[in-house]
Amino acid sequence: KPDETIETGSAIPPAGDPSVDRLNAQLAGSLVYARKLALGLTMYAQDYNDSFPPTAAEYKQAIMPYVMNDAVFTSPADENGVLSYSMNRRLQGRTLSEISEPARTILLYEGKDEQPRYRYAGKAVVAFVDGHVKLCSPEQVATYDWGKTLPVREHLASRAATPAISPAQPSAVRRLKL
Repeated sequence: KPDETIETGSAIPPAGDPSVDRLNAQLAGSLVYARKLALGLTMYAQDYNDSFPPTAAEYKQAIMPYVMNDAVFTSPADENGVLSYSMNRRLQGRTLSEISEPARTILLYEGKDEQPRYRYAGKAVVAFVDGHVKLCSPEQVATYDWGKTLPVREHLASRAATPAISPAQPSAVRRLKL
């Protein structure tokens, strides 16, 4: 399906060396985890009037009912418990209709403070609003939309959208399975 694309480019080195095999496994896991988190954010938005979580800093708590697994927030290349992926803070509280180019707008990335971590042969794992995930070089990341034309919205807890369905109702909430 086109909405389930994970692009790796040519950054994956050839197999054979145990350290290369470990890096390849970490990369594959990171791409899958970023895809699951992007899907969780999209599912959240669908249930909350097409709005992303009101604060990027608390996106983990917001989408936990959808991903149901704490492990996906930590890259296989990091220690357990580390929050490896960050939501683009310019999308906090935004609606999907405010994003003109979902395939070019960064939703989530491995890194912090709008600084992707280029740990896979000089490339970083990046997820986009349309749900695709790919490895990106610094040059590529610079060409994508971070939503900089949208003003940053600070903490929006008081403006949080009313859910279309309640996450407290397990039968009503779609769940991701690992």
